[in-house]
Amino acid sequence: MLYLLIWRKIPLAPGMQPIRIGRRQSGLSPDDPMISGSHAVFRYGEGGLCVLDEGSLNGVIVNGERCETRELGLLDVIRLGRSLWVVTDDVLWEGEIHS
Repeated sequence: MLYLLIWRKIPLAPGMQPIRIGRRQSGLSPDDPMISGSHAVFRYGEGGLCVLDEGSLNGVIVNGERCETRELGLLDVIRLGRSLWVVTDDVLWEGEIHS
């Protein structure tokens, strides 16, 4: 089976609005049955960018480890359903897996 990873670039800046992920969210809504209605949120806190699980069924995976809340650093890889997210200096990259 061949998989295709389509990347989208989301600029990051301190003070930015939170990025909400979920099928019922007004933010990013991937077409993925593994994403909960209200799955996760990326936001800036005192320590920089962080990701928070909003009670999702399938969880938030950061660098292969399930977590509830995590401050993110350079090149951290976050998995939400079949989407991958990678943190760089000033960009959050979303890679959606298609078969």
